[in-house]
Amino acid sequence: MPPLARLVGVFRLTLVCTAAVLLSGAWLVADGKGKADTEPKEKKGPTTCEMKQAIQRYITQKSGKQAFGTSVPKGDPSVWAWETYEASKKQDNKILYAWIAEHLLVADKRYLSSTERTERRKGLGVASKACQCALSRLKDSTLAVKIADTYIIPHLGDASLTHYDYLGAENVIEVAISAYAEAQDSHKFVHGLGLLLESAHNRNTADATRLRLAVFLHREGRHEEALHYLNSIDDNSGVDGAKKLIPQVEKKIRERTKKEAR
Repeated sequence: MPPLARLVGVFRLTLVCTAAVLLSGAWLVADGKGKADTEPKEKKGPTTCEMKQAIQRYITQKSGKQAFGTSVPKGDPSVWAWETYEASKKQDNKILYAWIAEHLLVADKRYLSSTERTERRKGLGVASKACQCALSRLKDSTLAVKIADTYIIPHLGDASLTHYDYLGAENVIEVAISAYAEAQDSHKFVHGLGLLLESAHNRNTADATRLRLAVFLHREGRHEEALHYLNSIDDNSGVDGAKKLIPQVEKKIRERTKKEAR
């Protein structure tokens, strides 16, 4: 498992564990001074339609199938997606790829194109489960990233407003972040953390995300950016002890400044 993916889970542990991670190593790419660049670079890329077509071509090649069904039982499609995801444990890879294709078609054609937000949210749930299947069942981070970019990130506005809902913005963003981490796509990973920071439902959650950014920035040698996020952590938050790491970061800045002055 790539080091970045390994660290994603570590940040959900205690502050002591977090401090240990800071010393263990990680990687990140950030731009500029002060605040990390959490916005994607502006450049011409494929359209949404082209991205969807690319996913279908990719899955067609992997599954060996040319056509995929879009049938779904009555009821909440998110529940259906979860149940079929659980059942997928016993399926071979070609069947799993076909399963993902069918679920993405259902999400896209039946729900994400709806004028009703509640319906679009159902599609977001189906797409999120397809992304998780690609990542955890198939170990295909390439496909997981494609799904996150095409079906999850563009539809974050349709996420549940209840943060503890499994379709809440924070939970859905974490699905995308996991894909970016596994693929070692540092730029998209940082962008995902930026979205998570914007969606944080309270100060503690926001500060935990700032700490994640700070740790990676520090280990990559982007100490000024790391210091920015550490200083932004509230003294009374659940991760306020992270500020004890500030002297280590400041020391690295001084050492580098001294070295550059020689």
